Amino acid sequence: MPVAELPKLVVWSGNDPLAVVRFQLDVTTAGAAKLKFNSAAGITLFVDGKPVDAKAETPLELKTGTATVTLVIDRAQRTEDIRVELEDVAGSPAKVSVIGGK
Repeated sequence: MPVAELPKLVVWSGNDPLAVVRFQLDVTTAGAAKLKFNSAAGITLFVDGKPVDAKAETPLELKTGTATVTLVIDRAQRTEDIRVELEDVAGSPAKVSVIGGK
């Protein structure tokens, strides 16, 4: 997703602009899964409102139901496009898929 095309959000006057991206995961069987980023630079990650340390490969322990993933992007630190992939974790029973847009 091209960062340059995301809407800019300025929280306080004089601060660098941010961008926010949100998507949901459908977890039909609980367990471990991971998000794989092309780079975690400039990304603050939240899963169901709780902060998660964003890394190039970010492991998640997910419960059954819908998980909301929020990326807060610091546009001063991040100019390259963002690619996020959902991957299985070997040996995990988790069944997870990305919920499509409307």
